[in-house]
Amino acid sequence: MKRVFILICVLSLCVVGFGQARMQKSEFVLNPRMLETYTQAEIDQLYANDFAQLFTLNFYMTNYACVAAKLPGDNHIEMQSPDKYAHPGVVTNEEEIIRTGFINPNLYDFKQDNFRHTVYPLRTKGYYVIIPPKNQYDRVLQANLEQYLY
Repeated sequence: MKRVFILICVLSLCVVGFGQARMQKSEFVLNPRMLETYTQAEIDQLYANDFAQLFTLNFYMTNYACVAAKLPGDNHIEMQSPDKYAHPGVVTNEEEIIRTGFINPNLYDFKQDNFRHTVYPLRTKGYYVIIPPKNQYDRVLQANLEQYLY
């Protein structure tokens, strides 16, 4: 009876251990749009020397600003259209933003509230760029980063 109990415990620990397996650095998928802001040499250097920073920049590029056709509920702050926050020389192509569902947050000075979504309505009616609350964004970033062994 003791052997059966010990065997069950060992099997349970193995199942739990494999269920919480972490991903290797080699499984990291880089957003191709990172090359719009960073050179391949900068990316390679971060990959080799500061993976957490590379992951954070990639996560920012991919998840900081999303394009949606629905407001995030009542808990939001509405700002002006994104072109008002564009860096000098940046042209906001709304058709492409709506078509791809992507806007490069490195090209804009988007504000982020600590507890509410920040909404930037596009000039095309019914479409918005939404920035998540800082506390939520940071929590999701940290949870995703912890999935990697580096």
